[in-house]
Amino acid sequence: LEHFHAGDNVELTRFLGRHVTEGAATLETGAGLSTIAFAGLGARHICVCPDAGEIERIRAYCAGQDIPTREVTFLNALSEDALPGLQAPPLDLVLIDGGH
Repeated sequence: LEHFHAGDNVELTRFLGRHVTEGAATLETGAGLSTIAFAGLGARHICVCPDAGEIERIRAYCAGQDIPTREVTFLNALSEDALPGLQAPPLDLVLIDGGH
């Protein structure tokens, strides 16, 4: 288990690059640079984010950078609402970016 300080995007991105392989099953609560990294690394990624605008900004950014998001599932919901009934595959990595 590794911990990162809020805003430590460089170290988090390095960590993801070392531990996420193409096709890895991943999940995160929250969205942002990490979501883009998961997509770029080819993860089968579930992103739980209560902010629809943030989801659309990530999609637009990825489209503009040719980062595929076909393997990213965005759940526009609070984590405490989405996670209890979530039908997810066995996960290789989970990033908890706080509760919503």
